[in-house]
Amino acid sequence: MFDENEEVHVLVENELSPKEQQAQTSTEHKLKQANTQEKKKGVFRSEWLNEFKFLKEYKADKSKVTCMACNTQFNVHYGGKSDVIQHSKSKQHSKNMLTFNIDRQLITTAIKPTREKDEIAAAEATIVYHSVRHGISYLAQQCTTDVLKTLFASSSIAKSLSCGKTKAAAIATNVLAPYFTHIVVEEIKLAFHYSLAFDASNKGNLKTFPFCIQYFSDIGVKKDFIDDSSESAVDIHRNARQILNKYGLSIDGLTAIGADNTNVNVGENHSVFSLFRDEKPNVIKGSCYNHILHNSVKYSHKVLPIDVEKNLLTIYTHFSRSAKRIAELKSYYEFYEQDYMVILKHIKLRWLTLYTSIERLLQVFTPIKNYFLSLDDDCPKELQEFFSSEEGHCVLSFLEYILHIIQKSNLKLQRQYLSAVSLHQIITDLKINLQQRLISSFYGTSCRLKLSRLEPNVADKLKISFARFIERVIEYIDEYYLLKKKTNMEK
Repeated sequence: MFDENEEVHVLVENELSPKEQQAQTSTEHKLKQANTQEKKKGVFRSEWLNEFKFLKEYKADKSKVTCMACNTQFNVHYGGKSDVIQHSKSKQHSKNMLTFNIDRQLITTAIKPTREKDEIAAAEATIVYHSVRHGISYLAQQCTTDVLKTLFASSSIAKSLSCGKTKAAAIATNVLAPYFTHIVVEEIKLAFHYSLAFDASNKGNLKTFPFCIQYFSDIGVKKDFIDDSSESAVDIHRNARQILNKYGLSIDGLTAIGADNTNVNVGENHSVFSLFRDEKPNVIKGSCYNHILHNSVKYSHKVLPIDVEKNLLTIYTHFSRSAKRIAELKSYYEFYEQDYMVILKHIKLRWLTLYTSIERLLQVFTPIKNYFLSLDDDCPKELQEFFSSEEGHCVLSFLEYILHIIQKSNLKLQRQYLSAVSLHQIITDLKINLQQRLISSFYGTSCRLKLSRLEPNVADKLKISFARFIERVIEYIDEYYLLKKKTNMEK
């Protein structure tokens, strides 16, 4: 049946004026457009800034955002917030966030510009901080400032930058240094326990004593310097106490003293360590195990039939200041079809040079040997004896093999994140490796091949000296390591 109400409704709808129909169509179009925009993804949203502190709006393109930690822009057009989450989980972003959080805390929150002058000062301080952190010279920084003023000529802040060499040094020493010093000292006081390390350093005719204080913190290490030419135990102890008193650090928080293994530093009778021990009986002696490994090699070198260190220095000295001799040597390289390689200098006071010098000499042994043997009477006597016998080549191969093991341990000891547990593991592993070589009488494939070519009595003498060399290295390490272990147990 025909519904009366429906007929009325249709009639009413048909009776809409053209103006009303146009308004209704316009409203429907706006609703449709709004629904389309609502469904569209990839537009930066300001609420993301509350959740992701590293984000910043990229005004040039709303479909992209800026990551301040990575200093890059990435697209959020398709994934929106999920793109931001995916970027935050990347390895590179995680690595950059480690320094971003600290730098933001130290610089951004410390300097809050309110006026244009403050903004200029903050920009200059930030540039200086960046240069100091990355070891950039003040001269290079001045050039960078000039480049920034040219690149960002439209910026009023960039135009006003005046960060030359003198001003940069003043900002670093008079503004940033006191601020960060205050932060570090406050953290040391909160941590309470700390260790003190020191060493003498010469720069021209100036002698300084860098004092390094280490403690448990996010920032880590505080350093200070004192200019003093005196190296007596009393004077060094006085300087160290001056550092502690200057920053209000309690002697009760001192746990360990670290220094070179000299008598004036760590001797039992009258040394810096003994003077600190008189003030605090339970302080721990922290020896330098890089020096211990270096000295163990020097101590054991005496049992070898050949003075390798002396020969290395003689070879280097022969070529170091003579262009004519080097030109003659290059002809031997060409004859044996080898690329020319410079002889590396061995410095007795540096623990990383002996192995590299021996390794390089073995690489070019044949041309070097034939060069010196061709000199006849002009050849230094010790080098003539060294290159005339096969024993010298065999001793070099032995040292290269054993020193490679010691060198790896030495490099591990120089890690910044080394702990007492790691130290014990490194020293123990080194001793086990050396003892295994001693038990098996295996000193490397190259050395074993050279030993087989020698006369039996000569080879046996060399094997005995090699074994004695390893024994003395282990004895020297034990002399310091076990003594320290025993002292700690007693305390």
